[in-house]
Amino acid sequence: MKKTKDTGVFTDLRKAVEVKNAKIKSKYTDIYPETITEQWDKTMRVKGEMVNLYRFTCTCEQFTQSFLPEQQVSNLSNSCIHLFYLAKKHYPKHSRTSVIMRSFTEHGACKLIYRKYNEYEFYIGVGENPEKPWVRIFFHTLENDYWSDFSFNTVEKRWSYNSRPECGEQLEMQIFTALAQ
Repeated sequence: MKKTKDTGVFTDLRKAVEVKNAKIKSKYTDIYPETITEQWDKTMRVKGEMVNLYRFTCTCEQFTQSFLPEQQVSNLSNSCIHLFYLAKKHYPKHSRTSVIMRSFTEHGACKLIYRKYNEYEFYIGVGENPEKPWVRIFFHTLENDYWSDFSFNTVEKRWSYNSRPECGEQLEMQIFTALAQ
């Protein structure tokens, strides 16, 4: 008996939407701050808001309205300027947490796709608006444990300000492959 491939034909469109949304959701990665010690488990006042870096909470509107119900509160997508202010005092400038939080507080949060390429690892930051062709790349060089961020235009196929990671051309293929999945 010959096996046929499931073509994804649905008699109920609600089921098709559920499957599509599950595939999209599984493509993205939640990202959490690097571990910090319990000495940071205290609430501090930062610019009029109550912030706890260890528990990754803030009383500001940006923080309380930023996370989706399925996300954990400590997801970096929920960063706000107050958490970033405290994080700058704790995390090294080129740590993953610091680089991503700075970008999120300056440009807004985005969904992240994790990828590894040879000795590099990186996150592709995809915005909520598909009309905007820019993606953010959070790039890690394992050799010196250094994170940096870049912007890439997927329509014009160019890096912002001609600034790109050391393996930029190869990374472009990885970006298009990840976005196509």
